[in-house]
Amino acid sequence: MAQTFPGCRLEASHQLTSQKRKSPRARSDDVGSKPTWCFAKPVTRVFFADDSLGAFVGDTISPWLYVLNADGNWANNATLTFSSSAPSIATAFSTYQCCVRIAAVGEGRAVITVTAERISDSLLVIVARR
Repeated sequence: MAQTFPGCRLEASHQLTSQKRKSPRARSDDVGSKPTWCFAKPVTRVFFADDSLGAFVGDTISPWLYVLNADGNWANNATLTFSSSAPSIATAFSTYQCCVRIAAVGEGRAVITVTAERISDSLLVIVARR
């Protein structure tokens, strides 16, 4: 039985569809021979659902983040990087692919930026004391 990983598409002829760039995801065929390389669709859009969010010191929030490929589908293979303009106010980290959590550390404003394949978006986080 074939084992298929995200980013791979198997056609009826048991050959993978060539899709622009190589991904380190592989598929082993039904007879157990060496893996065949897959080609993942490139990321074309990265965006937060909101322009800004508010939180209280000590909160952890999960904003909606969309990372889409050339077909408009979720880019499950995308590697995400996060940065904060003010880590002493808010920091971002990933729990799963395409998911971001933001920890509100101190009072003030911070811009959280997410990047996937050189495409990025930013979210303003405003943190207040309770």
